Amino acid sequence: IGDLLNEEGLGSLAEVLETETPFGAHFVRAPTGSIAARTVADHVVIASVTDWGAYGLSAMIAFLTEQPNAFHTPNIHRQLLWGAVRGGALDGSGRGEPHVDGVGEDYGARLVAIMRDIIEILPVQSSRFSGVIDRLEQVRQGQALSTKGTNHA
Repeated sequence: IGDLLNEEGLGSLAEVLETETPFGAHFVRAPTGSIAARTVADHVVIASVTDWGAYGLSAMIAFLTEQPNAFHTPNIHRQLLWGAVRGGALDGSGRGEPHVDGVGEDYGARLVAIMRDIIEILPVQSSRFSGVIDRLEQVRQGQALSTKGTNHA
């Protein structure tokens, strides 16, 4: 999981880092070494903020396993950030604040809350529209839609 392609496992994307980021050409092949990862993973997740990609993956696992409480809460999110700060951690911008890559704890807590809402709401919405979803799946599989009662005039 990464955002700048310098995270472990994103080595297969070093060329993308070099060509698609404003500073890539300077830092990927710099005389002092590259910021691009060297190791390659079988599967990668790219996100605008690495942590958010991890939250998304975690939220999907919680949803698919029907265990919404497996995904952290906004309160736990805040506790984790403040615990890291108290332990001496710096965020991606180099500050000892409860931020993730310069984005404050309030924004992150709201993002976590939205993801939790999605985990909890999707099963309810899915059951409400299961007939429609089943019919769309039939169409996708090549079964013709019934034109019964349809006015084509």
